[in-house]
Amino acid sequence: MLHGGGMGFYDSLVKEGTSPIVTINVFPLIRHHGSMVEKYEKGAHAIIPAQQSVPSRFIDPKCKNRSRIFYKLADLQVAKMHKAEMALLTDEHGFITEGTGNNFFMAKDGEIYTAKPQNVLRGVSRHACMDYATELGIPVHEADIEPYDVRGADEAWYSSTTVCIAPITRFDFHPVGEGLPGPIYKKLIQTWSDDVGVDIIGQARDYAKLMDKWVP
Repeated sequence: MLHGGGMGFYDSLVKEGTSPIVTINVFPLIRHHGSMVEKYEKGAHAIIPAQQSVPSRFIDPKCKNRSRIFYKLADLQVAKMHKAEMALLTDEHGFITEGTGNNFFMAKDGEIYTAKPQNVLRGVSRHACMDYATELGIPVHEADIEPYDVRGADEAWYSSTTVCIAPITRFDFHPVGEGLPGPIYKKLIQTWSDDVGVDIIGQARDYAKLMDKWVP
């Protein structure tokens, strides 16, 4: 992680000065991953909040920065909605961009769609998901996705570093497809597990058993 360095008048506190500071942060995945068991098995409920993504002409989303007050506002708005669990942000034209810390995918008629790359963080897990889909022979399109498209999707999921990929089975209070993790998602999570040599969902179940005893 690259920090911008301290401001000049904090020189007595920030000994590194005003030059950029590089730090390495390590977090155990026990609670991150262990809390995901139900999401892997039943899926998440995604909502479009009033808060939109910040246009790339203001802050380039390809730079992973921590100044993300708009993410927090979106999460707070979703938290007020009954049974909603995650936010899907849109750009100023109404197209879905990303979640608050994750990338969005949907599938329709055997093909995968994800947001165009100009207004999203081009996450490593996003690229991994696209690579695995290509290996499986599943077409992947970077496209403008409207909320209307998600309502008619066969399945949906999101990707992030800590969870790899997890299903979205409800969208704006309606089921996505059959309201269950779909076949393309299942193929992708299995391929990912095989590639890294870890049963990703099984690991989450194991971590869930440790959560109450875990002391950081």
